[in-house]
Amino acid sequence: MRNPPSLTTKLLAMGAVFLLVALGSIGLTLWVTWKLEGGAAAVNEAGRLRMTMLRMVMVMQTEPPAAVQERMRQFDASLELLRTGDPSRPLFVPWSAETRSRFDAIRAQWATTRTVWGSASASATAKENVNLNVNESARAQGRAQLLADGDAFVAQVDGFVEAIEVQIAGWTAALHLFQLCMMAVAIMAAVTFMAVSYLLV
Repeated sequence: MRNPPSLTTKLLAMGAVFLLVALGSIGLTLWVTWKLEGGAAAVNEAGRLRMTMLRMVMVMQTEPPAAVQERMRQFDASLELLRTGDPSRPLFVPWSAETRSRFDAIRAQWATTRTVWGSASASATAKENVNLNVNESARAQGRAQLLADGDAFVAQVDGFVEAIEVQIAGWTAALHLFQLCMMAVAIMAAVTFMAVSYLLV
C-alpha cells in the first residue's frame, strides 16, 4: 500500500502550481508589453516616412540633386528598418494581412516615385548646366505634380499607420482582458488556498 502524501507535500504542490501560474502570467504580460513597445516605435518610424517625404518635396524644388539623393537614401533606410525591425529598441511592425498589404503598396509606389523623381532631378541638373530657360508655367506645373505625388504617398503612409494602430489597439485590449482575468484567478486562488488549507489542517 502506498502512503498518502503528507500535508507538507500537498501544501508545497499547491504553492508550486500557484507559482507557475503567476510566472506564466507575468511572462505573457511582459511579452505583450514588448509587442506594444515595438508597435509604438514602428508608428514613430512610419511618421518619419511622412516627414522625410514632405522634406524631399521641398528639397527637390530648392536644393541640388545631391540633397535629393540623401533624402532618398534616408527614406530607403526607414523602409528597410520597418521591413526587418530592430529587436534591440524594440521596433517591429505587428504584421497582419492588412499591414502587409499596405506596406507592400508603399514600397511599390516608392519604387515608381523614386525612379521618376531621380530622372526628373537629373534632367533639371542638365538644363541648369546648359543654361536653358525654363518656362514659369512649366515650373509651377512641376511643383504641383510634386505636391500631388507627395500627398498621395503621405495618404498611403497614413493608411499603414492606421493599420498598425488597429493592431496595437487589439493587443492593448487583450492585455487589459488578461489582467482582469488574472485578478479573478488571483482571488479564486486565494479563496481556494484558504479553504483547502482549512480542510487539510
